[in-house]
Amino acid sequence: MSEALLKAPFIDPSGYAAFIKKHYLETYIKEGGAKFKLLLGMEGSGKTTVLERIAGDARDLGFCVARLDASRVRLGRFDEVYRAIAGQLPFDELVDRMAKTGVIASLGYDLAEIPEGETFFQWVAGQGRDPVRLRREVRKELDGLYRDANLTDSFATAIMLLAQANLGLPASSDHVDILVRWLKGESIPARMLRPVFLHRSIDRYSARHMFRSLLFLLRKIECPGLLVTIDGLEALLSRTRQPDRVRYTRLQREDAYESFRQIIDDSESMPGLFVLAASRPQILSDEMAGIRSYEALHARIQNEIAAEQVNRFADVVDLDEAWQASGYWPEHRSKLVAAWQAYVAEKGIPQAHEPDEFSHYDYLGLVSPVKIIVDQVMRRGGD
Repeated sequence: MSEALLKAPFIDPSGYAAFIKKHYLETYIKEGGAKFKLLLGMEGSGKTTVLERIAGDARDLGFCVARLDASRVRLGRFDEVYRAIAGQLPFDELVDRMAKTGVIASLGYDLAEIPEGETFFQWVAGQGRDPVRLRREVRKELDGLYRDANLTDSFATAIMLLAQANLGLPASSDHVDILVRWLKGESIPARMLRPVFLHRSIDRYSARHMFRSLLFLLRKIECPGLLVTIDGLEALLSRTRQPDRVRYTRLQREDAYESFRQIIDDSESMPGLFVLAASRPQILSDEMAGIRSYEALHARIQNEIAAEQVNRFADVVDLDEAWQASGYWPEHRSKLVAAWQAYVAEKGIPQAHEPDEFSHYDYLGLVSPVKIIVDQVMRRGGD
């Protein structure tokens, strides 16, 4: 599908994505705040499109981004949530930034002088520095990780050893691989962890502390924060088995709700974390399996103030209401038709006129603009 078709149809009711970028990504979250928000909408209301746009904005601003789909990866206990997020993070890049900002720059060296392809130790050795004294200086800088009360000892150990390897101190490639796998939450036998001074894999009891350590590390290396988008949260409610889809038991669903509750309650100790989840409205309306069934979470994310206009600061935002409140369907329809015309002209599809379905809509209602166009393309034989 053409790039123009993918971008042109994006219509953001109430300017939600731009609002999130301005009031959260560029300010509140970047300054150390933390937030959990829930985006609701019927099928085709554009939830996934909005999540993608916000994720793109976050990447452009330097955030780490993890994109989760509750129907594809299980989100239950906190260690499962941690594993799903950490598995997408570029720990090699994070450690490289830690080595550069926390060691090389702190020791007074100019990063620009280090030739590409050489480690810090290789370059310094060529400058005639005493390697023994240099190792002592490097370890002194890295020892600061242990003195940081916001980092657990095990997390600090893993980052310190990876930073040393990054700087050029001798390290086994197997050990480096084990450390990265451990940080990503993989289960590793104790006999493989002992050589790298770790005692056990991350579990449901240590995962929250590890997650906090990760967020504080991002602050150390001047990364503005971590955005986690969770799409398809209604998968928690599904009672049917589907191929390639995660099915949650009641206990697993409640584990997920408890994990979200912990994130909200620990927001003060999780700087730079922004969790934006999207779901169909059933996640709130279903009293038997939805968030209402887990009072500890429901009490924390319901909107306390009702307003006639869409409140974009609210913890729960309804995209269906935003579409209905925007009131600019004729303008939206013109943009959609222009995108359709551009697509069929590019592909040489016959009958390149306004799709009949567009002209029959007097208002947008609950239908996603992207869904309308994709449906038209598929009906008319586009690829």
